Amino acid sequence: MKAFLFMLLGGAMAGVAGVMLSYMSSSRLLTWVITGTLIALVIKINDLGKRHWWIWPVLGGTVICIGYFIGQLILFPLVAWYLFGAVFMALCAPNRVIPKIISSIVGFIVGILGMGFMPLITMVFMPLMGYSSSFSYDIEELGFIITGIFLAMTAFLIKKWK
Repeated sequence: MKAFLFMLLGGAMAGVAGVMLSYMSSSRLLTWVITGTLIALVIKINDLGKRHWWIWPVLGGTVICIGYFIGQLILFPLVAWYLFGAVFMALCAPNRVIPKIISSIVGFIVGILGMGFMPLITMVFMPLMGYSSSFSYDIEELGFIITGIFLAMTAFLIKKWK
């Protein structure tokens, strides 16, 4: 239970750090790379005592950077977070092919839900229930926090899968 709460709070703190960085920096790419690095660090926190612990944050920033540039080509930069979820959930899975494929698909879906959770609620469900959907919030900033929480919780659950 402590490990689950640690992952949950760690993911939230990585997202909050991303929000604070977005206020301090005008570079969207820099903010995304640092947030991806922090979320990767939270997801692979158990590997910090091992020899090559630094590779996970570097991989996290690299995946976000590559995803960001792919997103610029297809005019949808949020695809970076979907790819981030797919790559890191596959890395958390047991060393068998089928669990890695399933974890990668789950990570992709979690990345979609993380960045699309608030727009889904405010633009789909609230109008269906008859409420106004005119909120003033930044999708990207709330997405950092929600994606950090969702990915950290999913990584915890996938690591427990044997």
